[in-house]
Amino acid sequence: MFGYVRALPSELKVKEYELYKSVYCGLCHHIKKRGFFMTFSLSYDFVLPSLFALAFTDKKELTFQKKRCAAHPLKRRRVIDGGDNMQAVADAAVLLVYYKLLDDKNDRDGRFVKRLSSMFAFPFASLARKRVIKSTGSDIDSIVKEKMESLSVIEEKRCESIYDGAGIFGELLAEVFSKNVKNDSDRRCIYEIGFHVGRWIYALDALDDMEKDRVSGSYNPFVLSGGDFYDEKFRENIELSLRLELTECEKALDLIRIDDAGLKNIIENTLYLGMPEVVKKILARKDKKQQ
Repeated sequence: MFGYVRALPSELKVKEYELYKSVYCGLCHHIKKRGFFMTFSLSYDFVLPSLFALAFTDKKELTFQKKRCAAHPLKRRRVIDGGDNMQAVADAAVLLVYYKLLDDKNDRDGRFVKRLSSMFAFPFASLARKRVIKSTGSDIDSIVKEKMESLSVIEEKRCESIYDGAGIFGELLAEVFSKNVKNDSDRRCIYEIGFHVGRWIYALDALDDMEKDRVSGSYNPFVLSGGDFYDEKFRENIELSLRLELTECEKALDLIRIDDAGLKNIIENTLYLGMPEVVKKILARKDKKQQ
């Protein structure tokens, strides 16, 4: 949905980058089981929870294949099938898109083009959601629905604090990250990682959309609280807050044993290098607009 959670390919080994791409393609194929249209909503954000899902999946359940797809019809791509754990991540991604489209479709104050596109996509997402529930039950659907409705309430109230919405979105991703981890200790640690990644995404998205939301009047807690992106002190505080969220992820990751060196390196690359690089690029883009 956002595309902020990415690895930094230049710092990955060739075989690690190939694995990273195979996970992305595998996630796409898992999502396609719920509906072809939903693959167009895929972003790299859900590769990270997929990596954790694979880290705690028996290697006997993992298979690699070469497949073609609509995006790459001429050349087959290496795809990983992560079994039920990876399918659970894909299902959560489908549900998140469904409830986001539902919110956009019902947003009377939102931009017309955004509402129109949401109305077009919604029937496809609704069908995909029904397939998820039919296949797995309503457990994860209930969690996503509850959190997304709570976010809608915050938006309707136009809360000025970034922490209200960030905390709820963090709780949502925490459930997605940790849902199928059986060991209690590992599950608590991965829950923490998902929680802080969710807070980081929510805050960065608000930062990225500040000027656009200021013009359109769309909900943005930074704008409502009087924040000015071009104010140096404001920028420093937000950068520090984002860095602290990733620091908490690093602390939790240090407590988890991941036997697969490739998966571990990609996860560390994403948290330590890729995500900070995304922040730098957003700030650099804003700097160019200011000049």
